[in-house]
Amino acid sequence: PQETLEVAVVETITEVPKIQMLPVPVEVPKVVNLQIQERLEEVHTTLIEERVVEVPEPQVVEAFTQVVRPVVEYVDKEVPYVVTEPVERLQEVMQRPLLEEVAVPIPKVLTYEAVRQTAEPSVEQSMREVPKYNMEYYERRVEMRPCPASRIMDPSLI
Repeated sequence: PQETLEVAVVETITEVPKIQMLPVPVEVPKVVNLQIQERLEEVHTTLIEERVVEVPEPQVVEAFTQVVRPVVEYVDKEVPYVVTEPVERLQEVMQRPLLEEVAVPIPKVLTYEAVRQTAEPSVEQSMREVPKYNMEYYERRVEMRPCPASRIMDPSLI
């Protein structure tokens, strides 16, 4: 991409102090007394700001695609034919005399402790308070209004 400069005009406000002098009359004839007062005044100025803008630039390029083309070749390879044959050979080995092992009983006293546990049922009686409720029934009269016959036969109310 190629970069070019773009010029943009931007307005800014810069505050610059402006000195204002006011003469003050004094009774001394030869000495002049001036009082300086500072005042801020807005002055409009133009500020030029430059920005970098990217400009797309097309490029023409040739593209090549390479594809693998398999080539199969048959090559004869000689492999040696191996034949294994057993050969009988005598070799002397020293033999040790045969040992026969016999179990010998060794007297040993083993002591066991047996603990037998039995369950003994025990009953413990305790006094608990249980509240007793008395039911008192009383009669209350409710006035019934006559009901229309259509409402009595309505199955949705059943």
